[in-house]
Amino acid sequence: MIYRHMYVAYISKEDITLKDCDKLITVTLGYWDNLAVLYFETSDRTLMPESFTEGSILPLPDGRLWIEASDIYHSFSPEDESRWERKIPNKKCIIQVNRLKKDKISSYIYYHVERQNDNLVNVDKYLAVFIHEDIIFLYTETPAEKVTWDDIEGKNHHCSRYDWAELMDEHFCPWQDGTKGWKALKCNT
Repeated sequence: MIYRHMYVAYISKEDITLKDCDKLITVTLGYWDNLAVLYFETSDRTLMPESFTEGSILPLPDGRLWIEASDIYHSFSPEDESRWERKIPNKKCIIQVNRLKKDKISSYIYYHVERQNDNLVNVDKYLAVFIHEDIIFLYTETPAEKVTWDDIEGKNHHCSRYDWAELMDEHFCPWQDGTKGWKALKCNT
């Protein structure tokens, strides 16, 4: 089984380093505002960020350094490592950030659960959306590898929403410049 995680940590400066860890399949670190954002995949359910990161992380009042963001959508759930193996070498990992209107958090999650149950094909296999408070993070890779019919083998497939972009736009808070949409984090892989 492959476990996918997104963690956030409050930082005093952008100096988090990733130590070698043979339990990691993929790891990406990005920064946004005063947060370090860490995405990783592992086959070890118990692996925690503290075991392979170090830097200027500000401890929370309870002593924790990293807070796990909740996975609210993923295009594909790998059952074993062979189905999860990347076919394209040297891919670029991307983390993007967006903010949700407080009164739209529950409907945003609802629509993503509905979309996940659609078992869509021809979407990025590694795409996932995580939430921390009202902040959402999107993980993807480029070039994208698409979910195929073989990946969903026999599961029902349909698309319940065709107005996805418009539907999602009503959930997002405008940025300070008045625009809406996803912003890319600067990432280290």
